[in-house]
Amino acid sequence: MTYTAISAEEFRGKPGSLSVKLNDEFSDIATEFSTKATEIDTASENSVVLGASGASLAASGFDVADGSGGTTYGVFVAPFDMTVSGGFVVMTEAYVKDTDDAVIEIKDNAAEAVTIASVTLDAEGVAAGATADLTIDEASVSAGDILNVDITATAATSGTGHALVVLNYKKV
Repeated sequence: MTYTAISAEEFRGKPGSLSVKLNDEFSDIATEFSTKATEIDTASENSVVLGASGASLAASGFDVADGSGGTTYGVFVAPFDMTVSGGFVVMTEAYVKDTDDAVIEIKDNAAEAVTIASVTLDAEGVAAGATADLTIDEASVSAGDILNVDITATAATSGTGHALVVLNYKKV
């Protein structure tokens, strides 16, 4: 609905008492405000590319095939209470590792870290430019929480593969 104010003549021509006419008009205005608030809320989704400092990481993303076990990168501080609404990874280099899948997890920085979102990359290969959606495990993040990206690419040998992680969120 798009609210359009009626003229005084149209208002006088409406049936009913003044109270009924005013109630109808205010109801239409309230509906318009509610619609606009929903549109604004829907449009308030933000995205952030998670990354750590360093020229090579900024350019190519996280190394998901180094064979070193788990690597943690501190990457994001929540500016306000928010809900994680989705996200994905983009392969900036083909992922190839013959033995183990890589796991990318976004976790909070608590002593007992809680996984916020994750994705598993199949060791059989993921092409450069491919995307994979994150699975959301825990949607709420408080203002000031630090989010880490944990990469687990365990195996004795290294392979190839770099990925950028994009996290979608909404202010609560």
